[in-house]
Amino acid sequence: MYHFGHMGFFPGGCLFLLALVVLAAVAIIFFCKWKNGPCQCGRENNLEILKKRLALGEIGQDEYERLKGVLSSKS
Repeated sequence: MYHFGHMGFFPGGCLFLLALVVLAAVAIIFFCKWKNGPCQCGRENNLEILKKRLALGEIGQDEYERLKGVLSSKS
């Protein structure tokens, strides 16, 4: 009989075990991404942009309040 290492895996058993580990890793990564929702990497929401524009002086307080009301009515 063939004896592959100390564990006695059938021929190709090491490849099967490796494939199983890789599939488990992919499943874990997929689950973590699914649980956290879509990636928001580098994206700002509209209110954050509006606050920055106010802070930079691009818009005034009145315009900020008006646009904030518009944004809140759409949510």
